[in-house]
Amino acid sequence: SKRNMKVRYLTRKLIDYNRLPNYHDGTCTLHEVHFTTDTFQKKYIKSGTDIYYREKAIYNKTKIEYKQIGIEVVYMLVIPFQELKRDAMYAVMIDDEIFEAQNITTVTNSNGFKEIEITLSKSNIYLEEQL
Repeated sequence: SKRNMKVRYLTRKLIDYNRLPNYHDGTCTLHEVHFTTDTFQKKYIKSGTDIYYREKAIYNKTKIEYKQIGIEVVYMLVIPFQELKRDAMYAVMIDDEIFEAQNITTVTNSNGFKEIEITLSKSNIYLEEQL
């Protein structure tokens, strides 16, 4: 006997690979920043996650706004979206130099992909093993 078979059509959103965001400018590691417990004076990072990034131009307006509060912004990176802790501080290491994240923003690019923009400054953050 033939059963009454229901046919379910799967509707899939096709991915246009020409429109996928690219991150070809380099790799960095993303780290959560911790404070030394004795004095809370020193900031340090433990091992982090390797991530590909795309560099984005920093607007002069942004540089000026940060300079007014004594911060020299040096990079703006765009990385693939990921969940980050709201109350945590982050740092990025590029070529053995550690930069402090001054601002982290989740953005949706023109093709609808979520990304993260990170504004970075020079820092006085150490590696955990250097403490």
